[in-house]
Amino acid sequence: MMLLTPVVIAAPEVIYDSGQTKPMSQYLVSIKVTQRAKTIQIPTANNPQLSRFPIRTPSLTPGLVESQQVKFPHLPRPVFLLGNDDTSKAWLKQYRSRLIEAHAIGLIVNADNESDVQAVRQIGGSIELVAAPAESLAKQLNLKHYPVLISKSRIEQ
Repeated sequence: MMLLTPVVIAAPEVIYDSGQTKPMSQYLVSIKVTQRAKTIQIPTANNPQLSRFPIRTPSLTPGLVESQQVKFPHLPRPVFLLGNDDTSKAWLKQYRSRLIEAHAIGLIVNADNESDVQAVRQIGGSIELVAAPAESLAKQLNLKHYPVLISKSRIEQ
């Protein structure tokens, strides 16, 4: 006697949609900035580069950033860059509420190991933080220092 178990495959069913739903795909791409297109794309959480330590962005160091106007109309949400240094940690602690309110995503651009990343994440609380090198982003935006917040209309500290 043979028992067969039926296989049922079902697609997800939307129970409620507020009309403000956005596809996740816009958040799951590699870092790329093009001045012509005026877009910034955010790294994937499953990018193999993100699990390799140390994370290094040689062109970026802690320091002061002059505010400037920019136009990134297609930026899905604000992005900020920081490291595992004391300046970055103090900045994150000071602006955490503002970053949460803005739904900003953070890139930890300099970290020696997973413990460094966890220390920054602990300060960030509910803020999404990804450890990722940002060399091309820094060069394309002509950034020399962090922490820095990049929004649709400004680059600021």
